[in-house]
Amino acid sequence: MVSFHRNKNSFDFLRLVATFGIVYSHSYHLLNKEPTFGFVTDIFGILNIDFFALTIFFSISGYLIAKSADSSKSSIHYFWKRLLRIQPLLIFCCIFLIISCSFISNLSTIEYFTNINTWTYLRNIFPLFGVQFHLPGVFENNIIENGVNGTLWTLIIEERLYILIGIIFLFPIKKFKYVYLGALLILNILFFWVNSLSVTHTFNYVTSYPFQFVMMFINASAIYFAKIPLASNWKKIILILVVFSIFFPGLLIVKVWIVPFITIWFGAQKSIFTNVFKYGDITYCTYIFSFPIQQFFIYKYNNDISPEKLLLLTLLVCVPLAYFSYNYFEKKCLSFKNKVQ
Repeated sequence: MVSFHRNKNSFDFLRLVATFGIVYSHSYHLLNKEPTFGFVTDIFGILNIDFFALTIFFSISGYLIAKSADSSKSSIHYFWKRLLRIQPLLIFCCIFLIISCSFISNLSTIEYFTNINTWTYLRNIFPLFGVQFHLPGVFENNIIENGVNGTLWTLIIEERLYILIGIIFLFPIKKFKYVYLGALLILNILFFWVNSLSVTHTFNYVTSYPFQFVMMFINASAIYFAKIPLASNWKKIILILVVFSIFFPGLLIVKVWIVPFITIWFGAQKSIFTNVFKYGDITYCTYIFSFPIQQFFIYKYNNDISPEKLLLLTLLVCVPLAYFSYNYFEKKCLSFKNKVQ
């Protein structure tokens, strides 16, 4: 039986690893450099840290969001909890970036604040409807891209999937989870079938990189709804799956089923990594603020900064900010989660 108390599992640790993995990867990507990992690179080739980190995020999210939906008192309660977790800090982030970026924009203050694209950036408050990556005249000379916050693209997928999971409350069927699991089985069959076709232009999104994370999320939710046991005595099977995944990392079944299952299995275990957020959960704030902070340092150093220095400076800003954000803002917002049922 999986314990969902954060002091009795390792989900927080995995999310922390994924968050730092994203920051690490972006420290290289935003400078148009490739990260290297010594002997790991020599044996397995370039490790795609971005993909690995996002796999952790979407797998854990799919599993825990399914649990949240299943334990919520109503659809309103479920969506209220999702709103409190995502939107308050995101609203602050969007407003903060609009104001702070006015000081570094190539446009004058008047031109910046009278530009319609400055205010349409507020659409990022609800990524469900798509996001805007740029602000007028901001980071125009950065080496690889001028996006202010490129990480927000994942929230588009996340929020749309929250709605998908929340739909279970719209059907007054006592055992709707079996209908849901049946639908996911059909979706998986279609996914693998479409990706096996030689001509896939008709199904561009289904064969796209982002859709792989959609499949990870919904398959992880299926693991929860199917009540698949995640006991620690699966160690030998997990070891075999890990080895298989290392040697066949490109297989779709590895990406959308095996790796998410391994991730959830490890996260469900109590370990020495349990309780890493004893003083506060720093992942969400770090995730949505790290990209603009990295872009700022690249701008400040006129593209002349090493990935290692960029990583260090970003963490020196993000980690204290994230601890403050969680303890004095995010946690206070989450305290209202049972006010609406």
